[in-house]
Amino acid sequence: MITKEQRQSISYCGVNAHNQNGKMEKRIRDLQVQGRVMLIHSMHKWKDAVAPQLWPYAIGLANELINLTPRSKDGAIPLSLFPRSSDPPRLETLHPFGCLAYVLQNALQQGNKIRKWENRSRIGMYLGQSPTHARSVHLILSIKTGLVSPQFHVKFDNFYETIKWENFMPKSEWQYKARILRERPSNNPDLDRDTMSRMLRNK
Repeated sequence: MITKEQRQSISYCGVNAHNQNGKMEKRIRDLQVQGRVMLIHSMHKWKDAVAPQLWPYAIGLANELINLTPRSKDGAIPLSLFPRSSDPPRLETLHPFGCLAYVLQNALQQGNKIRKWENRSRIGMYLGQSPTHARSVHLILSIKTGLVSPQFHVKFDNFYETIKWENFMPKSEWQYKARILRERPSNNPDLDRDTMSRMLRNK
């Protein structure tokens, strides 16, 4: 029998490959697979806004889902093991990655009023739960500015049902703000940003 007193142990790593860790590599593979599935699904649903560059948020949400999923060997929930709690986690705060999120306008969140015919919400993208707030606070990407902010006053389109009205929805511009895509040239060359930059440099 191998004991610590005899200074004997079993190593499951190959020779000169002690950086290997079977459990960690399995976890990394599960995160990659689940994150890729969620990202590709949302890209098929919302082609105008979702991009592969959002993969860090997809991996983060995949890790959250794994921690909320009962283990196959004993049915225990990983997130409940640390606080030793028997209460099941709240799953109603989870939503599909990349789904449409309708955030209440800032003026209304602050208790102010807006004009009767103005939009009461703006469209964003759900990227997961905020790691530094309550579970009811979500990370929302603004498709106009490209900024991610924690939001509480938000409603979700979990089934991408409003995508069929994409002709009436605001176009996603965050890819251009983040320099992922080049700005589309306008019909008037004088208004094209690249043309204006070249003209200013030549002066």
